[in-house]
Amino acid sequence: MTGALLKYRSFIWRRALLDLRLKYAAADLGVLWNILQPVMLVLIYTFVFTFILRRGELDDGTPYWLFLCSGLLPWVAFSECVMTGANGFQQAAPYLRRLAVPEEVFIAERAVSATIGLCVSFVVLVVIALVTGYAPTWHWALLPVVLVLLQAFGFGIGLTLGTLCVFFRDVPHALPLLLRVGMWTAPVLYPMSFLPESVHGYMMLHPVTPFMNIIRDLFIDGALPAWWAWGLCALWVLVSVTIGSLVLRALRNEIRDVL
Repeated sequence: MTGALLKYRSFIWRRALLDLRLKYAAADLGVLWNILQPVMLVLIYTFVFTFILRRGELDDGTPYWLFLCSGLLPWVAFSECVMTGANGFQQAAPYLRRLAVPEEVFIAERAVSATIGLCVSFVVLVVIALVTGYAPTWHWALLPVVLVLLQAFGFGIGLTLGTLCVFFRDVPHALPLLLRVGMWTAPVLYPMSFLPESVHGYMMLHPVTPFMNIIRDLFIDGALPAWWAWGLCALWVLVSVTIGSLVLRALRNEIRDVL
């Protein structure tokens, strides 16, 4: 699979950029929505939690809006990566019927598109953090690593679901609910300190938890995460991509016929 992705890397990149342009093709502001959406999201949550819910800070003094957005923006991009990956083969059916392009290329294209959107969103968040007086640290340089790992994990899940969706059309209908459950059972919107210590071990079993913890360690705490946290993220990526590859290999010969 790695060889196919490298061989078609230019095709993947061009298609990812095309996806971003077509996403807002009918809008007057076009691709500017890639910047306006995260800005609006950050501003809305800042207003709601600071002025309406009066939840200005966590116990350690971290602005709650910063904590919230540092988890929510990656989750939105991860969810987009999984959702678009799950629908990838069906949407690319005209190309799969006519082009001798490996199937995984079309899932990778959507993962790259979601990752570009994530990078734009996080740059916006960094700028807003700097403007509001939050001091940067050298640990921020490691943020692209964990963000790419998170999207690679989403690519593996999207590859599995994209293959299954060709044969089981109920999967796309169940996926939004599963993602919503996944968001609320991981420390995306709240810190683990909000929960009893007895459930912290179970929270660590959630595959997204180590990614969120590393993002907060680097971005908010300015601390270098433990080596085992990085290893756990890499393990989840390996597991998801391996499962996706095996499922695709088992059903590859039937996909184009069913589509």
